[in-house]
Amino acid sequence: MPGSWGSGIALWAVLAAAFGLAGGLRPYRLLRHGATTQAVVTAKEPDNHQLVHFRFVAAGAPVEAQGNGIVEFEALRVGDSVTIHYLPSAPTVASLRSPRTRRTCARR
Repeated sequence: MPGSWGSGIALWAVLAAAFGLAGGLRPYRLLRHGATTQAVVTAKEPDNHQLVHFRFVAAGAPVEAQGNGIVEFEALRVGDSVTIHYLPSAPTVASLRSPRTRRTCARR
């Protein structure tokens, strides 16, 4: 069935573009609609892309999130306070990087 190959490839291309675009919109959404707050580092995973787990409060509720790409990963300690950016409408969408500069937020 020659048509099914073409349909399968087209579907794959549409899904790949949609998921790629959705990930690319995250910095834009944080820039346009994000809030900034302090979070506390709760765990570090050096063998998992230097993942940092952190906790903060949004709208009076505790939120647990994670992110990577922090330049100061080695110096960062559990219990440290870091500046994060998050979406008030979806607080688990949070980043250690500034959506404006895409640079790591300062450790406090």
